[in-house]
Order: sequence, then structure tokens, then C-alpha cells
Amino acid sequence: MYLTADSPNVLKELDTSKVYIIGGIVDRNRYKNLCFNRAQEQGIAHAQLPIGVFLKLETRKVLAINHGISLKKNIELLFLLLINFSI
Repeated sequence: MYLTADSPNVLKELDTSKVYIIGGIVDRNRYKNLCFNRAQEQGIAHAQLPIGVFLKLETRKVLAINHGISLKKNIELLFLLLINFSI
């Protein structure tokens, strides 16, 4: 499962039988939709984290690279927190 903010699909549950790939290129001007397009080209399922459902952000629902690295270590915990606590 390719996780990218550009996907129209929202991740609703974690499946321990799947491998999750965290998209890392979000340069909207130079590489618009790069991760999303690669997932589609390679036939990989894709989704975005439910950030916009639980967090009120002024701009796009995209995490900075340092958040992505932390997320890599704690994705299950983050997902559970977002689901259980509407921040």
C-alpha cells in the first residue's frame, strides 16, 4: 500500500498482511503527484492517511519529511491515536 497525500483513497484500517510504502516526494511544483502516479503505473494500491479527517489544517494535509520519518517508526500508534482521539 503506497501512502501518498495525493491519493483520493483514505486509509481506514491497517492490515498487518500488507507492506506500507511512505511516499516522500511532495514538491507540488516540480514533481506534482509523483508518488501517486508511480503507484498507479506499477499497479500498487494507494491511500492517504486520514489526517484531514481528524486534524484541522490550514493548508494541504501533508506531513513534513521529519514527520514522515517519525511516522515510519510509529505508524500504527499514530493511526490508532487519530482514530481514537479526534484532535
